[in-house]
Amino acid sequence: MQAASARARQLTASEELLDDSIREQVHRAYLNWLYSQKKIEVVAQAQDVAAENLRIIKNKYNNSLATATELLDADVANLQARLNFLFAKADAIVVYSHLLEAAGDAEHGFK
Repeated sequence: MQAASARARQLTASEELLDDSIREQVHRAYLNWLYSQKKIEVVAQAQDVAAENLRIIKNKYNNSLATATELLDADVANLQARLNFLFAKADAIVVYSHLLEAAGDAEHGFK
């Protein structure tokens, strides 16, 4: 009788540990998702800055106030900012899928 009672308490404790682990995984996945959303915002601002810088350098180049190297550097920086934005969006999709998976929505998460 005591062994059965101890086994029942052990199973209850194991269930509680598993429940805590699942909650922690979901919480971590949610925080990662929030981080990815903030990262998208920051990278979008950087993309806007790079586009504006390219516009300014193009105007300077057209008025012979900037070199071709400066124009190319600004263009490369603009392209890199655009790529960073696309990568941040792709990363957010992956993080969101992991959140769905952690929350138990296997239909929409990665398999």
